[in-house]
Amino acid sequence: LSDFCQDPLLLAKLKFALGIAMILKPFLTEYQLDKQLVFFLKRDLECLVRKLLARFVKCSVLSASTGVVGMLKMDVADPNNHVSSEKVDIGHAAEQVLKAAKVSAKDVFAFRMECKQFLVSTTKKILEKSPLTYHLVRNLSSLDPRQMASKPDDCLAGFRKVLDALIAVGRLGEHERDSVLGEYTELLQEKKHNLRQFDKHTLDLDEFYLELLKGDSSYIHLWKVIRLLLILSHGQATVERGLSVNRQVSVENLKDISYVSQRIVCDAVSKAGGILNVAITKELRKSVAAAHNRYRAYLEDTKKQVMEQTKASKRSHIE
Repeated sequence: LSDFCQDPLLLAKLKFALGIAMILKPFLTEYQLDKQLVFFLKRDLECLVRKLLARFVKCSVLSASTGVVGMLKMDVADPNNHVSSEKVDIGHAAEQVLKAAKVSAKDVFAFRMECKQFLVSTTKKILEKSPLTYHLVRNLSSLDPRQMASKPDDCLAGFRKVLDALIAVGRLGEHERDSVLGEYTELLQEKKHNLRQFDKHTLDLDEFYLELLKGDSSYIHLWKVIRLLLILSHGQATVERGLSVNRQVSVENLKDISYVSQRIVCDAVSKAGGILNVAITKELRKSVAAAHNRYRAYLEDTKKQVMEQTKASKRSHIE
C-alpha cells in the first residue's frame, strides 16, 4: 500500500477511474429500481457501451457499426479498430493531472496503454454479459413510447419479432398474432400525441399503458400482450435486495418459515415507507393478539407430523 501511494501517477489513475465510474453510475442506479424498464434496456445499454467505445475506438469504425447488431459484431479487442495511445480519451481531469505530473514519456505511454486495456476489458465484459445478445430484448424497444413516436416503421418490424418469439415459446396463439399486430398498428397511428408526451422520469410504463389501453375495447388483445411483457424482469435487483435482507436477519437454527415470514414483514415495512408509516389497523391488533395461539397450534401440528412420520418409518422397517 505504501508503494502504491508513492506512485506519481496515482492521482491520474484515480481521476480516470472516477471518470469511468461516472459513465456507469447512472445506468447502474436506474436499473436497480423496481420499475418496469426492460423496454428501455436496448437504448440505454447501447448508449452506455458507445460512450465507452468512443474513448478508444476510431470514429470511422464506430460510424460503420450502425445499430445494436453492428455494435455487437465489432471486434473490441482488435488493435486495428483502436486509436493511437496518445488519442485514447482518459478524461479531462486525468489529462490535466498527467500534464502536471513529473514522469517520463515512457511512463505516460504505459499509463495510457493501461487505460486503453481497462476500457477494452470493461467494454468486452459488458458485451459478453449483455442481454442485448437476445433477439427478444432488442426488439422489446418496440414498446418504448418514445421510439414508437419517432420510429414507427422500425418498431412495427420489431414488434412482429416479439410476437413471433411469444408464439415460439407458447405464450401466444398463432391465431391471435394478427389481431395483436393490427391493434399495435392502430396504436401507432391513433395515439401519436400520447406516445410523444411520455416521460420515463415522471411516469411508470405500467401506469402509462394502463391509462392508455385499459378499458378500450379496440386494444383488448394488445393490452393482454403488453401486460405479459411488463412482468419481464430487467435484472435481479429485487432478488439481490431480498438476499441482503435475509443475511441481515439470519440467525442460527432459523426455520424456513421464519425466513419467509421475516421477508414478508420486511417487504411490508419497506412498501409502507418505514416502520413509523405502518398503519396500525383493527385487523392488525387482532392478529397480534392471536399470535401466541397460532404459534401453539403450529407447534401441535408439527408434533403430530413428527409422530406420524416416526410411525410410518417404523412400519416401513417392519415390512
